[in-house]
Amino acid sequence: MDCSKINEIYNKLDEILQLLKSKKKTPRDLDILYDKMKDSLGYVRIDNLRKELGMSLEEFLSTFSDHIEKHYELIPGGDEGFIRNGILYGIIRRKH
Repeated sequence: MDCSKINEIYNKLDEILQLLKSKKKTPRDLDILYDKMKDSLGYVRIDNLRKELGMSLEEFLSTFSDHIEKHYELIPGGDEGFIRNGILYGIIRRKH
């Protein structure tokens, strides 16, 4: 395969990756992923959700903080998440 074909394939793959990255994540994306990742108690670590969604912490919190606070319980623990009164809440569980 010549270099021009390889470059063409590389450029097309780069375009596809950019499209995937630019796809805005929705609360539905979070809920679907939560259902796949929750443990037997219904807990999911925020850092694991965020990484699986391919977002920075800032993007994740600005996109999902309202949805999470409305539909999920915040559980103390984890490595990243919401800080309330000096306590890190980095685990979530869906409210019943």
